[in-house]
Amino acid sequence: MKTHLPDPQTRRIRFAPPAGLLLGSIVMASIHAQLPDLNIGVDSVCLTWAPTGEECIVVCAESPDGPWTPVPVPIREVDGQHHAVVRCSDQQKYFRLAKGLCFTEGFEATDLEGWTVLHWDPATEGIIIPEVSCGALRIHGPNAGFDSPLIALYRTDRALADFGLSLDILDWAHEDGAGANLAMIARLDPAFDPSSRVDPQAYFGCLVMSDNQDRRKSNLGFYTKYPDDWDYSPFERTDAAKDYRIEFTGVGNKLTLRLFELGSGRLVHEFQEHYNKRDSGLVGFYVVDHDPTVDFRVDNFIAVGTTSE
Repeated sequence: MKTHLPDPQTRRIRFAPPAGLLLGSIVMASIHAQLPDLNIGVDSVCLTWAPTGEECIVVCAESPDGPWTPVPVPIREVDGQHHAVVRCSDQQKYFRLAKGLCFTEGFEATDLEGWTVLHWDPATEGIIIPEVSCGALRIHGPNAGFDSPLIALYRTDRALADFGLSLDILDWAHEDGAGANLAMIARLDPAFDPSSRVDPQAYFGCLVMSDNQDRRKSNLGFYTKYPDDWDYSPFERTDAAKDYRIEFTGVGNKLTLRLFELGSGRLVHEFQEHYNKRDSGLVGFYVVDHDPTVDFRVDNFIAVGTTSE
């Protein structure tokens, strides 16, 4: 995974293996009752643990009783230890490990291997093109009055129940009055047939980057059936030229969508809702841009979560 955030200044503290660790106002615990090393930065903590023999993810909660939310961060193995860097901007946060799947995509391979690419309007195929460029995914091409210039990319090999998704949004500039949005896709019906063009059943965590009248006005919201069932929370971006990170998490029937500024890590806006329609499914994202020329980049797609098995 490539980073678009400055590396924090860190210091290392070593602990004996207690059942839980209290550090300032940050409490951390592992399912193995052991967390031997912490690297503490200005706004992040590096969790380190020995391999467990099974694939695990980091989950977090506001209390030891949960609920536990999958944290969309990559897990790396360094010198026989697993490492995950998590934000610690909250007053108090609990972390532990849970059995689950972790997938990261830095868009280095030029063939988008493993991704299903869907042009909702077949007329856009070969015109609005998703391609790997300079270590990111660039989606570009002339928007020749298409009814639905929607490009979706999703994974058929990642079915998650509780989930955490993250994606960096880079270089996405818009002309005044041109609507554009990006949505994270979760719990997509595995039986969805892209050739049918039937509205997919999924959760869509959507960022409306600019509405049709004022590019400064934005929304975070949810679809449960595209394009209906739209619940949203409006906000105003002070700088449309900034790069952003969108995070979409779901635990049971609770969905949370957050938008952060890259560079500063500042939380721009947050929206939560509860739904009872879907238990598990596939993950991915889609983009729609009504500018005369579509041209923007995304990077660092992360999907973590539990399975329904």
